[in-house]
Amino acid sequence: MKKILILTILGLVTPLASHAFFFGVGTSSGVDQVIKKGQESGAISNQPGDNGPGPSALAISGVSYPLIDAGDYFYANLSFNTNKSVTKIEVNWFRADGWNFSKYKNTSGTSHILPIKYLKPNTTTYFVIKAYTATENVQSAQYSVAVSNGDSKVYDVYMNIASGQIRLRFKYFVTSPPDNWEARCKKNGGSWNSWIVDPPSGQQYFTDYVGSGWQTGDQLDIDFYNPSNRSETNIQDTILYGNTCF
Repeated sequence: MKKILILTILGLVTPLASHAFFFGVGTSSGVDQVIKKGQESGAISNQPGDNGPGPSALAISGVSYPLIDAGDYFYANLSFNTNKSVTKIEVNWFRADGWNFSKYKNTSGTSHILPIKYLKPNTTTYFVIKAYTATENVQSAQYSVAVSNGDSKVYDVYMNIASGQIRLRFKYFVTSPPDNWEARCKKNGGSWNSWIVDPPSGQQYFTDYVGSGWQTGDQLDIDFYNPSNRSETNIQDTILYGNTCF
């Protein structure tokens, strides 16, 4: 009595149709042919113990960063993709004069936006992107953006934090920086607290420290402006706990 060997192959793609059925009667030659065709198509590995290609490593692609003139400042509208859903993204930017900055965002998904704000006019800013999952991380190649010249632009905005107290630092790209800037902040939608802005040192301004009790989960809103011409320069922004750069 002839033995009938039935072989069912599932999931093979071109040149084999998915869920196709092949029958070899009284011989294993039919099985051999199916395996051979599977190896030729790449659906079956021809390496012993190899179950096919493993998952790809975390990667960054589709990087775009057009320079935007927001009126009071310049920023690079950074966007990019990852091939896997991530838990955190980060950008580090720096200049040839030694200034460097960074910020991150806890997030998910594969499409990301992380603007690089308050770029110094008439310079080149360099940056790298980082992305993280629970088990992997990746860093991009280095990119650069040439920032246009522009008068009356705010740049290099960041915070100093000491024992939960915060002060604001910023620069103003203008020939004769005014002395009378005003600034304020509020935490988690509460009441505004005034910062005292010291007279500038060159183009750089410092405020005094405000005891905000800065802690995990907090959001800080800032507002600073030149009261002599607030319609020209008025910065309003938001920062989340863990970051010092906007």
